[in-house]
Amino acid sequence: MIPASLLLIGFLILFYNYFWKRRELPPGPLPLPIFGNIREIKNNPPGYDAYRNWRDIYGPVFTYWIGEKPLVAIADYNTMKETLIDDGDSYINRDFFNDFMIILRNNTFGLTSFEGEEWVEQRKFAIKTFHRLGMGKNVMQEKMFIELSRMFEDMDEEIKVTGSNDMNVAPFIETCVASIIYSILFDYQITRERKSDYMKMKTIVYEYTGLFGHWAVQMIMAKPYLFKDLPFFKDYMQKIHKAYWKMSEHVEMMAADAIKNYKMDMDSEANDYVTAFMRQHDATEEKKGYNLGNLNSILVDFYIAGQDTTINSIMWGIIYLMYEPEVIGKMQKEMDDKLGDEEFVGIDDKIKLPYTTAVTHELQRMANVMPQNIARRTTKDVVIGGYKIKEGTTIMPLMSAVLFFPDHLKFDPTRFLSPDEKSVIKVDELIPFSCGRRMCLGAEMAKMEIFLIVANLFRHYDVCFF
Repeated sequence: MIPASLLLIGFLILFYNYFWKRRELPPGPLPLPIFGNIREIKNNPPGYDAYRNWRDIYGPVFTYWIGEKPLVAIADYNTMKETLIDDGDSYINRDFFNDFMIILRNNTFGLTSFEGEEWVEQRKFAIKTFHRLGMGKNVMQEKMFIELSRMFEDMDEEIKVTGSNDMNVAPFIETCVASIIYSILFDYQITRERKSDYMKMKTIVYEYTGLFGHWAVQMIMAKPYLFKDLPFFKDYMQKIHKAYWKMSEHVEMMAADAIKNYKMDMDSEANDYVTAFMRQHDATEEKKGYNLGNLNSILVDFYIAGQDTTINSIMWGIIYLMYEPEVIGKMQKEMDDKLGDEEFVGIDDKIKLPYTTAVTHELQRMANVMPQNIARRTTKDVVIGGYKIKEGTTIMPLMSAVLFFPDHLKFDPTRFLSPDEKSVIKVDELIPFSCGRRMCLGAEMAKMEIFLIVANLFRHYDVCFF
């Protein structure tokens, strides 16, 4: 016979888990004690099907649990517009598993985790600096043309050396994208001689981002002080800690010359982000977040965001295009007809190339490389989809669910074209870089990279499976 005390304890656990802790949150899938809904996400990696299924069952606003941490999900565009865009100040705080990130990054902050006045200052400074360095201007396009020329030269050289047109284009695209962000952050280009160092670092970045998707790491992120030192979980904490600090050491090494020489030629504008930051570091006497620890964390954030999502979007887009030879042919014909003998496709050519532009929009939608976004936290009591949500609640905008358009597995550029296919139409739901005041500040640069690399690659080469 089971003792009454054990029955009472069991009842209290079930009551707390299935009712009490969920009582003031929107409905959602039943969480397991301790593990939450990790099992459903793990069984449907990387989570797209689980999120879509929950949206179909519970509606566009629901709660799911990572361990014992509740996340209120917003899974449709209209609700995101009403909240993150129209009422952005109420969702401006970040909840990037803050306790975990403080431990991982030794109490330093990047742009993913800054809050309050320091976030406002650092984001404003980053936007101002990036625009000064040419983001969104002809200067950035010229930098990209230089990198594209180098990429095509390297590809042609490999074809010449191997005597074969069969090649893996991924390493060339990865180096091209990485070199662009290196030039902005450090005034440094990845030449052939420097490529091996970059490739080592790329492996560490992929290891780090891959670990973030592992269920054990997500359990640690949700409750770091509970899980980080437990057997099994401790190994994963050590792995992600090691990967992060390898990246940190790399960006510190890359920034060393700029940090050493930032006071030289003070009358001229900074050529890179590190130099601009260090000058502001002196001007503010290390206030408002301008210290070396935060610089390192900011550089890691830019290093990952400036490469990983853009590269993955391009590579997944190319893979999808390989299954659509008619789309490739139509895109190439449009470029041939409209551009003639122009060597490179430029950003100003987009107006002449509606179909090619629509193809790059559709590949971003199909690539859908962020299963979960970086969470927000409410700054006051709010109402989302009719549910009262308390101040300090974690909000998860599920951009991946929004990008599941009708017939979402079909690659269809005409989603973004007028009926006569002569112009590109704006589709609000295309939000691969998030939305609201916390949206990716490098979104315009990433869109430029995706368009220029994809258009020029298919302009110069016939790309297909071998």
